[in-house]
Amino acid sequence: MQYIRGALDLEAELMELRQAIGAEKVSTIDQRPWREDSYTLHAPIRVTPTHEDDIVRLMLWASKHRLTITPQGGGTKDAMGEPHTPDVLLSMQHISGIVDYSPRDLTITVKAGTSIEQLQACLAEHGQYIPLDMPHAASSTIGGVFSANISGPRRAMYGSARDYLMAARVIYPDGRLLRVGAKVVKNVAGYDMNKLFIGAMGTLGVLTELTIRTRPISISSGMVLATASIDQLKQLQKLLIDSQLEPSICEWLYGSFEQPIGITSQQPTVAIGFDDVSSAVQYQLEEAQRLCRACGIAEQRTSSDKTQVQTLYTVLGQLLPNAQQLEGRSLIVEMKLLSSIMDVSKVFEAVQSLAAAREIALQFAGGLYTGVSRVIFEASWEQQTEWIELISDVQRYMDSIQGYGIVECAPLSIRQKAAVWGQSGQNDELMKDIKRTIDPHHLLNAGRFIGGM
Repeated sequence: MQYIRGALDLEAELMELRQAIGAEKVSTIDQRPWREDSYTLHAPIRVTPTHEDDIVRLMLWASKHRLTITPQGGGTKDAMGEPHTPDVLLSMQHISGIVDYSPRDLTITVKAGTSIEQLQACLAEHGQYIPLDMPHAASSTIGGVFSANISGPRRAMYGSARDYLMAARVIYPDGRLLRVGAKVVKNVAGYDMNKLFIGAMGTLGVLTELTIRTRPISISSGMVLATASIDQLKQLQKLLIDSQLEPSICEWLYGSFEQPIGITSQQPTVAIGFDDVSSAVQYQLEEAQRLCRACGIAEQRTSSDKTQVQTLYTVLGQLLPNAQQLEGRSLIVEMKLLSSIMDVSKVFEAVQSLAAAREIALQFAGGLYTGVSRVIFEASWEQQTEWIELISDVQRYMDSIQGYGIVECAPLSIRQKAAVWGQSGQNDELMKDIKRTIDPHHLLNAGRFIGGM
């Protein structure tokens, strides 16, 4: 069992912080144990600011005393990244709310701690949304989604989080407040600084406010589920890519998925979804069915029920587990596997074989138009040694096809031993240089990102 520095060791420093931001915003837990089977983050000090100025003062205080800080939204991605031991957990849940919304301009400005559910509800009142299928909408925050650059199954048509951020307010580790980007759709003035913070896991600055591009909600949706042999589905992928169809999702699925999708076959299934006006959706559904028949696929299910299709999107978006809901369950590890689109079927066959050899169950969803696959492995805690070997073997295979294997969710005991971010890449040193320039004392999320950044 691992212990982190206790609050009693920082009594004088804490008194200074309470005077700066208010005693009610600072809580302490002395010598909190960090269990090795834990998926969640712990720190001896928890700060819950209510205003941007509180975060500025916190950063100045932490910089002065060389104390490390980890920002946290809803905590759904606590089990992502290298294990690290922060002195302060910075909760962003009270930095929330809609700042400005212009439905005619398709832009909205929100505070970073705003939940996805609250944001989407506000947009839905005006027939708009952000089509990222972000997981765990009730607890995930918009700041966390952009810090991790989350994308869902509809990335094929709509892109990832980085495609929607227009402007942001960011607080640097030394307390400086930056405004990056612009609240206009067309902006070509200089380097797009927004991109620097998207996917950086909060290691460069704390996002406090984001201006996001929105989209009108699709009028109609439809899907085709085709279950067949691996060879038939490979042939179907080639026909789909060569066609003029524009699916919003095209996912290679395997494993037990929740109702009402009802995918329980021992064979893989390809889910093809469309979002558009009714006539376009209907035409594309019929064309997708024709392509399935051309591959000899007899087992098909088609739906034009928008509610059912949206349920499919939601279920597939939940493949990234919620770290707050994993305590006390069997051992779960989720990996993100990046490959060329034509290698997705090979990735599936490889991970299925590696898991079967160890009698480890899996769920798999691979983007046939994106090359982004996610696999969830589940087994007993007694198989931890085999887990490390499985992760290494998967990453070794991904390296052999010039891909990447990243552990997105795992308990502390696994992340302590596995290469969470896979093999070092050629851009690691550049990223480390940026980190050293912005955060020379490594105060923000120290050690959590690639290469121990």
